[in-house]
Amino acid sequence: MKNEIDSCLPAGKSYPAGIFLLLVFSFGISYPAMAQNALLYKGGLKIPGTNQATDQLTTNQACTILENDHVTLNWQSDGNLVLYYYDDQPIWASNTENMGATLFFGAGDGKLCIKDGSGKVIWSPSGQSANLLKLQSDRNLILQNTSGQKLWASGSYLHALNSDGNLYKIESSGAPEEFRVPDNSKFKYLLLQAEGADGGQRHVKEIDGATRFRVAGGSGATISAIFEIGTGANMIPPGATLRFIVGSQGETYTGQGQTGSAGGGGTGILFRKPNDPDWQMLVVAGGGGGAYSDCCTVKREGRQAETGEDGGGGGDAYPGGTEGRNGDAYDIHTGGFGYRNGWNPQSDIILPKVPAPSTLPKGYGSGHGYGFGGGGVHYSHNLIFTAGGGGGYSGGGGGLDRHAGGGGGSYVNPDLARSEFRKANGTTTDTEDGFATYQFTDISDLYHTIRFTHNTGQCLDDADGRTAVGTNIRVRSCNGQNSQAWAFDGFVIKLEKDLNKCIDLDYSRTANGTNIQLWTCSSTQGQRWIYDGISKTIRSVVDQNKCLDVVIPDDPNGSNAQLWDCTRPDRQRWDVDRATTPAISGNYNRILYAANTKKCVDVYRGNTDNGANIQLYDCNYGTAQNWFFDGNAIRFNKDRNKCLDLTQSKTNNGANIQLYDCNGTNAQKWTYNGITKSFHSWIDYSKCIDVTQSNTANGTNIQLYDCNGTDAQQFEIEN
Repeated sequence: MKNEIDSCLPAGKSYPAGIFLLLVFSFGISYPAMAQNALLYKGGLKIPGTNQATDQLTTNQACTILENDHVTLNWQSDGNLVLYYYDDQPIWASNTENMGATLFFGAGDGKLCIKDGSGKVIWSPSGQSANLLKLQSDRNLILQNTSGQKLWASGSYLHALNSDGNLYKIESSGAPEEFRVPDNSKFKYLLLQAEGADGGQRHVKEIDGATRFRVAGGSGATISAIFEIGTGANMIPPGATLRFIVGSQGETYTGQGQTGSAGGGGTGILFRKPNDPDWQMLVVAGGGGGAYSDCCTVKREGRQAETGEDGGGGGDAYPGGTEGRNGDAYDIHTGGFGYRNGWNPQSDIILPKVPAPSTLPKGYGSGHGYGFGGGGVHYSHNLIFTAGGGGGYSGGGGGLDRHAGGGGGSYVNPDLARSEFRKANGTTTDTEDGFATYQFTDISDLYHTIRFTHNTGQCLDDADGRTAVGTNIRVRSCNGQNSQAWAFDGFVIKLEKDLNKCIDLDYSRTANGTNIQLWTCSSTQGQRWIYDGISKTIRSVVDQNKCLDVVIPDDPNGSNAQLWDCTRPDRQRWDVDRATTPAISGNYNRILYAANTKKCVDVYRGNTDNGANIQLYDCNYGTAQNWFFDGNAIRFNKDRNKCLDLTQSKTNNGANIQLYDCNGTNAQKWTYNGITKSFHSWIDYSKCIDVTQSNTANGTNIQLYDCNGTDAQQFEIEN
């Protein structure tokens, strides 16, 4: 418990006389841009209300003895020495509450300790003579001797984000998590992604526990953005603090009666600069609305989270919130909560005020539906039955009586984001918590330019930037506009100018000459494509023998796009920014595991028998790891009559990959995705070659699994 204490710090300054705060203003960096260390030397304990230093303080002299960037070390009237963050979040303590009487840091022996009323030492971090106690910018307390040797550390340091260029995930924990931006990242940008939590589904069961039916909850939104690291305007400086508030899924209700389920929590990522108390939102992803059903016939799916800032309506009656407010609802706790309550829970739920930016963002709710803001609860009372709205930047509306909840709103900081991508995810019966990811990168743009290889001055283009349904896709002189910028979102290719529009195969027809157009994004096969990084073609998943083709490749004014057999490379090759397009050798190629490029795809003992197993093994330049790429077949170079084969053409997760006589079937055809570095099966394009459980041990099996974009399915080709 925190005691009310005086400050030992003189008015008008953030550091006291006798407690030395080291400030470095090198390289023209101003004070707010850097966090430094606060130092307390032996014999330098300050008597509250004076400028006098002393060796000891009693519990009647409780005060703050060190302060650094909103972290304070307090000697309390209850005899406890506590390190606080933002005044009320304890992050370390001596655990001497109601036992300590005196805090000592003597100028003579230099021993830091706490004694009880009888003079007995009840806490001492080292027992050795020390010179200073240092509160570092990373929140760690360090005790040092006169030679600078560390005698003790509190272990309260704030971990830095991993800046090695790999992707890292922050799971939902029901509480905020914080990290420092490292001082020495070699990368210029930080890619952040937030996914809101799903709203609860309705799972109606029989008396014996068997499932009668399920009704999908609304899915959380996916929001991605890139931010620049640096000390300039509209950048995130080194030493800044990032705070992740990850949403939890709405509670699912399983009873047979009429009821709704709860909304999912929003996921927010915020930051503050060193020595600056004010927090800024970077991205917020809304949570999905909860589902509603009765026992038998009425089934209403939760609404998906919104990609815009406003929350979605719930049950056709209660609108979502705007400008960070909560969603409307029959009961005030049923609407989803906006960032105003997600930042700092307020007593006025109906009209919450805009929070002071210097207030520590904490999230809203507990358990199910926690988030930034929290998901609304379901309501079943007085014959009124509603589902909860999703939380987010603005809350989703609660369900009207016997209706589902609306999805929460989303947000991207318009001043700081260099590039952004927003995605609504529909509904799901596989409801999950939200999550966040981060990755340091040198990529500043989430979108790709698709250049015509035959004439790299021409780019794939939405004709005249119209974005209307049915607009032709063509090649046109590259102009850098958003009508030529494309996002590869799984298997669909979305237009930056209107992310609700996708490259579409007219009526999903596969006849040569079928028109390629812009159309409202849907789940149809005609909008699914794979960029083949080896042939540099864009293949239709309806028929992977068909490619995106230019009608007149030498037309200086550009030409329309169509579908055609993948037999005309001068009309069908495309250069996609940042895609992986390996150069294939005619006689020697290795397939490396991207997560550990010292491991290769290997034939067990180099065996050429039918059924020889495919495994992961140390790369060794041996014949067991040498492959020949023949179109979309992958032949074993040791015996080119043998191919990489999907055992018995099975596509279940875990189906084995083997060596087998080459036979030209789709079980032996693979497309190397230049965007994801994955190998897709021609039997089922949604299945990929996979390293079992991402294991890197020699002998790990290579199998087929649902394509999921994880490290287990990423490979590089080397020769």
